[in-house]
Amino acid sequence: MVLRQRKILYMIEMIDVSNGAKGMLKEIFGKNPQTNILDFLLDHPEYDYSISEIAKHSHVSRPTVYKTIDVLLEKQLVLITRTQGNSQLFRANCDNPLVQKMLAFENEPATTMKKTSQTNQENES
Repeated sequence: MVLRQRKILYMIEMIDVSNGAKGMLKEIFGKNPQTNILDFLLDHPEYDYSISEIAKHSHVSRPTVYKTIDVLLEKQLVLITRTQGNSQLFRANCDNPLVQKMLAFENEPATTMKKTSQTNQENES
């Protein structure tokens, strides 16, 4: 039971990616531009972002985002969704099997916590 509680507490810490807290990918793979950018985009896969927005929210400099986004596009982990004025907008490529696995991995703690909470509520009833 104690081990289970520790796992749940660890998962809670991992889920909170707001206010500069580390996301799941950053916790495992460390802080580097690719990880920071992917972690941010995977936290919000339904939205697309400009280079400036990605830089701001992933805490990576704009010049580095420009370099890194090309690598992510080449690996088909990120897509260009549209152009807005002179800016291209990007999002995670949710059709890519690797991105799907990363999304499932990032969402696993939340899914596990929800199931655990439901099981605990059922047991208490």
